[in-house]
Amino acid sequence: MTFPKAIVFLFLIALQSESLLFAQEDFPNTKKIQSDKVALTEIKSKDSSATLFQEYLSRCNSRYGIRCPRQTLTIPSITTINFSDKAMGEFYFPFRGKLLSPYGPRHRRMHAGLDIKLQKGDTVRSAFNGVVRLSQTFHGYGLMVVVSHPNGLETLYAHLSKILVEDGQPVSSGEPIGLGGRTGRATTTHLHFETRVLGEHFNPLKFIDFDTYSLKAEKLIVYNRDGSIQVLAEGQPLEEPLLAEEETSTIDTSVVGDTTLQQVVAQTKDQPSKKVKKSKYHKVKRGDTLYSIARKNNIPLDDLYKKNHLKPGSVLSIGKRLKL
Repeated sequence: MTFPKAIVFLFLIALQSESLLFAQEDFPNTKKIQSDKVALTEIKSKDSSATLFQEYLSRCNSRYGIRCPRQTLTIPSITTINFSDKAMGEFYFPFRGKLLSPYGPRHRRMHAGLDIKLQKGDTVRSAFNGVVRLSQTFHGYGLMVVVSHPNGLETLYAHLSKILVEDGQPVSSGEPIGLGGRTGRATTTHLHFETRVLGEHFNPLKFIDFDTYSLKAEKLIVYNRDGSIQVLAEGQPLEEPLLAEEETSTIDTSVVGDTTLQQVVAQTKDQPSKKVKKSKYHKVKRGDTLYSIARKNNIPLDDLYKKNHLKPGSVLSIGKRLKL
């Protein structure tokens, strides 16, 4: 049975509305809301985030796969994702196995998630409450499930031997969604686990403690700069690559270091704009080639290869950022 798209979005909206009621009624002591004005501001912020993620999901279908179109989508400079909302349910670690490979660069490619050891047939479970957006075979991922959660987070489970859910199906935290396997591009049986926001993958260990299989942060900050998305746990330092986006910026990188995103924003809010020399990047568009990019930006082709660890004949992915 396949669930109609309209029912899926109504279900997510209901979860979002429920989470607002929980924030108002069930947590007055922990939030320490001082006035009706502050409460209204928080609710409006939550509602704005819900609208953003609902609009993003409305653009998704199986044709687009893991990432959905973001063109013309208005993304605020800062958006928050809360795990304390009851609509999310209790966090459940998908499978308690040995960490085989962490998130990050691997063999000159970006490894977009965690590889967790398991045996064929082991049960893989949903990390939070949500709705199954994709349940299909996908490129190197093999049999894969993507679950959309009420707060805007998406989790991905790949290399399964069997899928136990279907598109549009509501799932609860800890509910079985598949069985472990080795489908797709995999050298051993394992679970490939990703976390994504607005289609962008980020390190799950930013908010998950692998030693205790529990959450170590109650909130994520989604930072948008000219369409480049960075996801941080609250209090984590701002990462340098996102700052090197344009030639000019109003943010003084000398204050970043171990400074959190909130501190950077506060420190630079009243500062006049100043130019900071930064690396330039090119986002790959349809029809681009390494030769055309080098010629357009008046740089030697060999420099383009060297700076991006490429070689003649390398395949470019649409949306990839190349250092110039």
